Amino acid sequence: MEEIETPVILDVENFSVESIWDFLERSGFIYPEKRKIIDFDAAKETLSKLISEKSGVFKGLVVTRGSSIYAHISAVRIYDRVWMVQHMASLPYKKEKVSHAQMLNLSLLEYFEQSSNVEWIRATYRHENKRVSRLYESLADQVSCKELSIIQFMNCMKSDKVYDLVMNGLEVKPLPNTFGGDYKRECFNLISPEYEKIGLERRQRFLGVYRAGELVGYSVLEISSLGLNLSELTNAFRIFMLDNDPDAQSILIRSSSNYYKTLGYQNVIALVDDDVVDSFEALGFERFKRYTFWTWHKSLCRQFHNFIGNWK
Repeated sequence: MEEIETPVILDVENFSVESIWDFLERSGFIYPEKRKIIDFDAAKETLSKLISEKSGVFKGLVVTRGSSIYAHISAVRIYDRVWMVQHMASLPYKKEKVSHAQMLNLSLLEYFEQSSNVEWIRATYRHENKRVSRLYESLADQVSCKELSIIQFMNCMKSDKVYDLVMNGLEVKPLPNTFGGDYKRECFNLISPEYEKIGLERRQRFLGVYRAGELVGYSVLEISSLGLNLSELTNAFRIFMLDNDPDAQSILIRSSSNYYKTLGYQNVIALVDDDVVDSFEALGFERFKRYTFWTWHKSLCRQFHNFIGNWK
């Protein structure tokens, strides 16, 4: 009779960085396109600090069978009260009654439900990843109160250019860190010191573009230790225009991108709404991925747990 190895869920703190990294490679989670944007040394150093420290900003789980890792998921605290689920990967097993993805998501939901520093959970995924998108989209369909479930579609775009700035009566200035705009849920007031405690970085910068002294748009720039997210979604900027002012929009994009260049970034990443993709492409930004950003409230944890437990 064929022996079936029992699946065991363990915290990643029980594993070396190399073993986790080897699994991500073997599972195909790190594929050629993603490999091009990863600084391997920096990403491994970041993962090492996340794993080794009881920081309150990271949770990682694996499914093992025998001595082998068969699945992995992690979550990082990206804002004061928001955690992002990321890096979910799994390998098939010969007689799998409950999928590895189900096991990991159920365990992570229990962690979120019991944690005092969680209010919102964000899942980022690409529609092409059929197993993940089918699960998350099925969960989102279960939510009757739409204020508790927010879905955004973002284009991931990159540029390696350094831009000339011809201001033409415009002015770009830093905005105070207390500035929120439409970004108030994404607050950094408490989280930056938590990352600093373990030797990592997670901070935010706002740039405003002004015409005749009036704020006409702003950008939100996020700066994190490389590899906190392996697609570098935590090292990206977004723009928000208050007026229809194409020149101001162009200067804001250019200035935001140049700021990352001063920090030594080779490729600058922007998260771009569909209606401004053309403006970014006109400046040489290349669209290379499209993500669904699904943010939902912690109060849904029990409902989702029950649904996933019976999901086929």
